[in-house]
Amino acid sequence: MNRPLDQTDLSGPDSPGLSEAQARERLLRTGPNTVPLPEPSPIRRVVQKFWGPVPWMLEVAGLLEFLTGKTMEGGIVFLLLLMNGVFAFIQEEKGQKALRLLQERMEVTARVRRDGQWKIIPARDIVVGDLVHVRMGDFVPADMRLESGTPLLDQSSLTGESMPVSKGKGDELFAGTVLRRGEGTGNVLRTGGQCAYGKTVQLLHDSHTRSHAEETVLQIVKSLLMVDLLLAFVIVPLAYETGVPFSSLVAFLLILVLSAIPIALPPMFTLANALSALVLGKVQVLVTKLSAISDAAAMEELVCDKTGTLTENRLEVHEITPVPGRSENEVLKAAMDASDLSSQDPLDMAVITAGVKRGLVQSPPSTRARFIPFDPETKRTEVFISLDGRTLRIIKGSPALLASEGLLNFPLGIASTGGQRPVAVLSGPREGPLTLLGVISFSDRLRPDSHSTLARLRDLGIRIRLASGDTPDAALPLGRTLGFSGPVCTTTRSGFRDECELYAGILPEDKFFLIREIQNRGRIVGMTGDGVNDAPALHQAEVGIAVSHATDIARASAGLVLLSPGLSGLLDVVKEGRRVTRRLQSYILNKIVKTLEIALFLTGGLLLLHTAVIGSLQILLLIFTNDFVTLALASDQAKPSNRPDPIRVGETLKMGFLYAGSWLFLTFSIFRVGQTLLHLSHDECQTLSFLTLVLTGIGNVLVVRDPGPFYRSLPSRPLFMILAADVVVAGVLSGTSVLMDPLPVSVILGVLVAAGGATFAIDLLKRLGRKVALRI
Repeated sequence: MNRPLDQTDLSGPDSPGLSEAQARERLLRTGPNTVPLPEPSPIRRVVQKFWGPVPWMLEVAGLLEFLTGKTMEGGIVFLLLLMNGVFAFIQEEKGQKALRLLQERMEVTARVRRDGQWKIIPARDIVVGDLVHVRMGDFVPADMRLESGTPLLDQSSLTGESMPVSKGKGDELFAGTVLRRGEGTGNVLRTGGQCAYGKTVQLLHDSHTRSHAEETVLQIVKSLLMVDLLLAFVIVPLAYETGVPFSSLVAFLLILVLSAIPIALPPMFTLANALSALVLGKVQVLVTKLSAISDAAAMEELVCDKTGTLTENRLEVHEITPVPGRSENEVLKAAMDASDLSSQDPLDMAVITAGVKRGLVQSPPSTRARFIPFDPETKRTEVFISLDGRTLRIIKGSPALLASEGLLNFPLGIASTGGQRPVAVLSGPREGPLTLLGVISFSDRLRPDSHSTLARLRDLGIRIRLASGDTPDAALPLGRTLGFSGPVCTTTRSGFRDECELYAGILPEDKFFLIREIQNRGRIVGMTGDGVNDAPALHQAEVGIAVSHATDIARASAGLVLLSPGLSGLLDVVKEGRRVTRRLQSYILNKIVKTLEIALFLTGGLLLLHTAVIGSLQILLLIFTNDFVTLALASDQAKPSNRPDPIRVGETLKMGFLYAGSWLFLTFSIFRVGQTLLHLSHDECQTLSFLTLVLTGIGNVLVVRDPGPFYRSLPSRPLFMILAADVVVAGVLSGTSVLMDPLPVSVILGVLVAAGGATFAIDLLKRLGRKVALRI
């Protein structure tokens, strides 16, 4: 385990550093300088596909089939489980491979002194005690104590604060931060998971949330099982009194259980999301967790990180406030003269860029008698310019520090009305008093598409909250520009305020707790971010979105990675997710209807007709010839909703009962006609039930896939072809002696006509039924 260095371990910038032997020994003892990301092994990820409420029920049902001697039925159940697990693993592995490739492309190197020589090595090989040199533009590879140099550090990936921070000898530089100016040499204090963001990594391990789609499926299955248990509670005593054999009763209960389990839902869910992942990949969105797509459809709130997400993480002049008698150009021209483009200081670059846009010209180096670069201790830049035989002194620096030193001879009543880090500009003779010219404030440039993207997300019914590490004064004007209303909140721990859309001074832990507070109020939440500090919140949110240039740990924690700059890709995710949800809603409603129809049909047949109206093998065949037709719904045409579109279990169940009652009337009627008028045998009547249930299932798919008339929106080509094939397969199985007793062709055609007519009739009642269901 890494340990902090004591004073005897510290070495100066001119020391030879560690020897290679020492470095190898420490690397073996402490491990590589990498962050342990929470990525389960492939074996564990495969096992997880068979672990959960739906797989458990299928596994129990399959085992009971084997125990009762029905090896074919049991084999079919386990085959379905295996197919879905393998398919889901393959699709998610594609996303993980793409993510790992992105991480490999971001391999960081470092300059380390070993055996008295400077060399470049992979950052993962750095150990505690190494002497490391960093330059402008470098990532700090590990937590270091600075021994020489005065670099300007961008800590936004760690703290969320967009303004660079000056560092001097003895200060700590944190892993993952970036040098914006200068260079420095320091001793490595901590590596890997022991670095400053170790606490963030721990939060990441502690965070967990279940997919909204998983919760919905569980609620649906529970509801269907409750119906089956109620039917079993009624049927078992009656069956016992009428002398029904125990083996027949067990077979009946197994059929009830199998009919209630949404066997096709896992593969349908995986296939629908996998197809959408391919679509999103074409618009530069990498999907690493398939459930994030459908969860995006139900997303009601979005917590948005500012720096690097809505902004370009690049400073610009926000406002120039001159003192009376001075102009903005005069203030800006003086600030330009006190700036140095070669230093690549963000503030200097912003000043010079603003001056160039206004047509101002910086004093050439030949007129500079002396230039004093920015000093982190004095927090100012100073220049002496030769002008008409005299020397002009200009200072650009912190207003508060300059005032405390008595350098301001004008009351500092000028305050910037927006932006960040006000900078005072003073000028005067070389030895005489200085005069305040004005104050310049800076802001982090908004991305061009941020405002329009947030507006379009709001139009889609998503409430957005901004979480910024900036001060309230700095965050407020930016928030108002982006359309955030209400008060500015500075913490989430003392009490969550639902009216707050704008949060300032937010720490990494605050983002995590903000997400949880919103979830505790029953809402589905998304989170965008790019830094180490965003990782726990990205993992905790149902929809975690890592934006472009995000850190490895942020990408690994999110379910979605936007590969192009800005948030415009999120609009595609929401719309595609809502298409997926529409398809899932069609499947779930269809499953509820068929489950209720079969369960009530079986129960009614046993109670009223004292017979098994269909066998367990035929029920499993229904999975292939009817239930699995809904896999084609994964590619069906669907129009996205304009509002968050969660699957509402209560409404869906009400509609399911109405549809099931209508189809049940037809199914019972056809069975009785076969018994009494056509005088079919018991086995032939079971074949008749199988055919009727297949055809009513096809009709129900057509009815539930669109809230309007079913012919208004034609099925996609794959769905149409599978529906047609389903009719053919059901007709062939019912008309031949394969697996069941055959029916006359005339009977098959009659059932086909009856099911077609019922489809039109139930479709006409659909809109009225929806209104009735919503009022119950």
